[in-house]
Amino acid sequence: MSSRRLTNYAICTIIKLTIAFSSEGQVIILNLKRICHTLILMAAAAAICSLFSITASAASRAEFYIPDGAVAQGSDFEVTVKFTSDQNIGAVQSDFVYDDSSVQFVPDGDMITGGSGILFIEAYPDSDSSELSVTLKFTALKKGVSEMSVSNCSVLSGDGTTLGSPTAYANITVGEDSGTVTTIPSGSSQTDSDVSAITTADESSAPAQGILTELTVSEGELIPEFSYDIYNYVVKVDNSVDYCEIEGTTASILDYIWYTGSNYLQVGDNIRTITVTDTNGNKRAYTITIQRAAAPEESSSQEEINTQTQSVTTSVRQTTSARSDSGGESAMDKYKKILMPALGIVMFVLVLSLVILIVWLRSKAKERRERKEEEKARIKRGNIQSKKK
Repeated sequence: MSSRRLTNYAICTIIKLTIAFSSEGQVIILNLKRICHTLILMAAAAAICSLFSITASAASRAEFYIPDGAVAQGSDFEVTVKFTSDQNIGAVQSDFVYDDSSVQFVPDGDMITGGSGILFIEAYPDSDSSELSVTLKFTALKKGVSEMSVSNCSVLSGDGTTLGSPTAYANITVGEDSGTVTTIPSGSSQTDSDVSAITTADESSAPAQGILTELTVSEGELIPEFSYDIYNYVVKVDNSVDYCEIEGTTASILDYIWYTGSNYLQVGDNIRTITVTDTNGNKRAYTITIQRAAAPEESSSQEEINTQTQSVTTSVRQTTSARSDSGGESAMDKYKKILMPALGIVMFVLVLSLVILIVWLRSKAKERRERKEEEKARIKRGNIQSKKK
């Protein structure tokens, strides 16, 4: 039951009890107690329902499952998006965005419509389940990296309630072949195309694969300046900055790159990592700590609450997932929105109860005055009759 319905029910209950008061003045105090008890229960139920709704939204996820390594140019491949929730899923509606210059969507079934870089997914499970997977087919057109993302997503329950709005993204690498690495022996002659295939990292005596050759952030600056053999960085941003993207470029297109951390920033430290894995399975991890400044009016306790971050993992090798975001709204603001209607009802009932109590007391005082006057008149009539006798 939604908080709005609970509010309407509480108001109707108050009106019914008020009508009962007017006809039975002797039970006013008892009914006032019942009102208070009913109101407290309604407010608690509204808060609990709203908190359950927030929890369900935060628990919904979307994960990418993509091919290992690079896909061959001209070949067909599949991408699977797996949606999960803490409740049974009734339906999923979502946009799917991809780079149509490097990959081409192959229609298959009626769950997925659209094209030219934007698809619309509308999928339903075959049976009751908290998981729902959607598989999309593509053809690799040209060499490069194609980014795919799930956005404007709604994970719905069987009765149409929104369980969450997760987002996710992944990168598909398209190579000239199936992903084998060609090595040029030392001392052999090299053509112009061979020379152009060697990365800038090779020219600087850096490894030819398994490292980052470039690292950029959308906000602030890296401290210290980027170097492929420096693995820890700090970025400082103002409190007004609540979103920051990071982007890494690998030495080889056959490297696997894995991002973790959320683009949405909380006050304090926000940890982002980029893990690069070469074709031999060697890994290097780069850590970026984005420090968002606190607002001037925030207290230290509020800062500690806001430093809690929500982990969003993007894996190009296997999976990419992202949880629903709160949209920049703090938990305190959410609780205020939940409790304000209940507090309004409390104030209304208290004022109404006070008015009813005043009216009741006045009526009782008037009855006592009338009884006294009637008693005086009766005594006076008795005295007159006694004198006549």
